[in-house]
Amino acid sequence: MVNLFILILSILMDILWGELPTSIHPVVLMGKAISFFKVPLITWNSKLSGLVLTIIIITIFIVTSYLTLLIASSSVILFILVSTLLLSATFAIKSLYQSACQVQNVLEDNVEEARVLVSLLVSRETENLSKNELASATVESLTENINDSVTAPIFYVLLIGTLVMLLCAYFNINPQYSPHNVKWLWEIKNPLTISKYSFTLLTLPILAGVFYRVVNTLDAMVGYKTSEYRMIGYFPAKLDDVLNFLPARFTGVLVVIAAAINGLDWRNSWKTMRKEASKTSSPNSGFTMAAAAGALNVQLEKPSAYKLGKFGYDLDGYIIKKAILLTKITIILFLILSFTMYFILYLIVTRV
Repeated sequence: MVNLFILILSILMDILWGELPTSIHPVVLMGKAISFFKVPLITWNSKLSGLVLTIIIITIFIVTSYLTLLIASSSVILFILVSTLLLSATFAIKSLYQSACQVQNVLEDNVEEARVLVSLLVSRETENLSKNELASATVESLTENINDSVTAPIFYVLLIGTLVMLLCAYFNINPQYSPHNVKWLWEIKNPLTISKYSFTLLTLPILAGVFYRVVNTLDAMVGYKTSEYRMIGYFPAKLDDVLNFLPARFTGVLVVIAAAINGLDWRNSWKTMRKEASKTSSPNSGFTMAAAAGALNVQLEKPSAYKLGKFGYDLDGYIIKKAILLTKITIILFLILSFTMYFILYLIVTRV
């Protein structure tokens, strides 16, 4: 339960305060490290370069994160604070819908500003996009990132936390010293007085979130099928596809349920997701986008790439607003379901 406690704190921190300053944000540092190491590796012109780049970046940030937590564990308060800050950097809830809100607010009155804002969300050129195309790009980015920016990293934090819980039960670790026991934080002044074994178990879920964020950042920076990145981006892109396979599909189903709760066309959402999710070049991003397109009765289009859904309503600021609400409900559903499942399993394990 310690992991759940820290995760809840990190979610509240992200919702209330948003992103960390760029000077200390782990994702910004990941981006700088990737940019540095890709320069010599990209000259290899081999898929092996992507594997090496992935290993280097993962090693740097997993080891750095572990050592940071180890140093912080000299104080319970400091450990909780550092863990919360580190974990909150692996997902982005507030900034996800804030960026869409900014476009919504200026779309009708200032198309030029909207183009600048949308250019920060998508990789396509936005200089000549119409209002309809800008709204489409915003909804696409918003709904695709429900998975990449929120549900997937939290999914892996909880998954590894569950495995740690089961390991503790299987090997019959004393509950007083088990890393999923909340009392552990208050009964023992220094986490290191237990053992490095228990400390490692406690930090594994946090490191899982860091691991996901590193892979996703690698994919975002080099995972393109262009002549420049085709080789070096191959392995990061494939690894990102594997990691997102389950979370993307689960999140897509949640978008359908959220549509039903929100009074949107959930039947069309389900139908569109089933039939059109495979239209995107990514095997995963289409699930949430197609489900949202069906729910909103709109057609989302990336020129020369895909069309999701059928034309129903014009894409405008109002559609963006509905997409933001749909996103919020989806995230709330995910948190309620995943936390409930984790807590029930905790109760079962601690009573066995």
